[in-house]
Formats: sequence, C-alpha cells, structure tokens
Amino acid sequence: MAFIRRTSAGTYRACWRDPSGRQRSKSFKAKRDASRFLADLEASKNRGLYIDPRAGKVRFADYLPQWIVGRHHESNTIARDQSVMRNHVVPRWGDVPLGMIDHTSIQAWIADLASRRSAATVREAHRAFSSVMRSAVRGRIIGHNPCEGVRLPPIRREVAVGRTITRNAFVRQLLPAVPGRYQALVAVAGGTGLRWGECLGLRSDAIDLVSSLVTVRRVVIESMAGLRPSHFLRLPRACGRCRYRRSLSSCSVGICATIR
Repeated sequence: MAFIRRTSAGTYRACWRDPSGRQRSKSFKAKRDASRFLADLEASKNRGLYIDPRAGKVRFADYLPQWIVGRHHESNTIARDQSVMRNHVVPRWGDVPLGMIDHTSIQAWIADLASRRSAATVREAHRAFSSVMRSAVRGRIIGHNPCEGVRLPPIRREVAVGRTITRNAFVRQLLPAVPGRYQALVAVAGGTGLRWGECLGLRSDAIDLVSSLVTVRRVVIESMAGLRPSHFLRLPRACGRCRYRRSLSSCSVGICATIR
C-alpha cells in the first residue's frame, strides 16, 4: 500500500511498491505533490501502464544498444541508420536522459538541423530518433514518444522527365558510346529490364546464350559498408517456384558471346 512519510529534512517521501513487489520511494517538498504523484502512480498501475520513475534517467546513448539488438533489417538499412545516428542524433541527444527529452527541445533540434542539412536528411534523422523513443515507450522506460507531432521540413520533389529511346537508337547509338568493358552490362540491363543489383550479381552460370535466357541466381546489395553478394532466394510471386528469368535480345547475346 502506498503512503507518505515526513522526513527529518522537512520533505515528504512518497512510498509505494512496484508491480514486482519492490519498495520504491520519491521525495517531494510539498505533501500535496507527493499525494498527487501517488494518485497518478496507482492509476497507471491499475491500467497496466506503470512506469518506474527512475527508468527515464537512462541516457539516450546507453539505451541505444538495446534498440540496435532488437532490430531485424537488411544490412544496408542498418548501415544507413547507424550513419544517421552517429552523425546527427547521438551528438545532440547522447548524454540526455530519456525522460528529459521533450517535444519542444526536439522541435528546436529539427529546426536547427534543417538550417544545415537537406529536408531528406532531417526526416531520416527524425525517423531514426523516433524509432528509438518508440522502443523506449514499449519498454516502459518513458510514458510517451515526444517525437510525435514534430513539424518536419517538406521535401520538394522535382518532376523527373523520362526519356524513351527506340531499340534501334539503343543498339546503334547508345551501346557504341559505352566503353567496351561495360557494353555487356548495359546491353543486358537495357535488353532485360533487370535492376542494378541483379545485373551486378550475374555470373557466367546465369547466362544461357543458346536459349537466349538470363537467370537471376544472386543479387548484389549495395550499402554504405560496400557491396555484398548474396543468394537470390526471394522469387517473384508470379514465377511460383521457378527461377527468375528474362529473355536476352539478339544484340545482348552477341555482345555477351564476345566476352565469354
């Protein structure tokens, strides 16, 4: 049962037991403040929303490893987020206790960051920062996410003007202008529509010049940590259980044949 005790120093100590049964206490200058604190505390316990008042004293930088361990993302996503944390988030918030991070301070940080960085970078920093704070909320370290409702700079997107060339222009004008060592790559990419990582992952065992087919067996993932080849296991749904294949044009077959 919660109670209030007057100390020899003239303050009032609010005492209670947390859900695990451990005795906790916190001192206040006024008795009414201690009473209000205990009332809110008991209400949160009854709703299953109890948060240890001392949990928010954990520094942002000290909590960050827990957030990293609980994530399951591709290596390029992890590398990107680590770079954002290292360059923009930790320098500002690393030494600040989680419970002391408030909405107003975050809004001021966003405004300062926006004066020095692009809107896309600011939004990435806010996204990563907010992810950590959401994790702290779920872990009952803080009561709410102060990143919610923060105004972010808009991203002004330029309208890209696409340009399509004919097959004849591709074969007779574009390919001859490409250095010889890259012609096979450009010919396969342009003739099949494969993505960048799929083209880089192609090896001789993936190209069948007799049947004029290219099979995507592996893909190269590009991240801040460099290029990482991996087996291509996630097949498109439309292909069922078969390999991911594309037909090669006669031009692509001819160019690939010269370098085999």
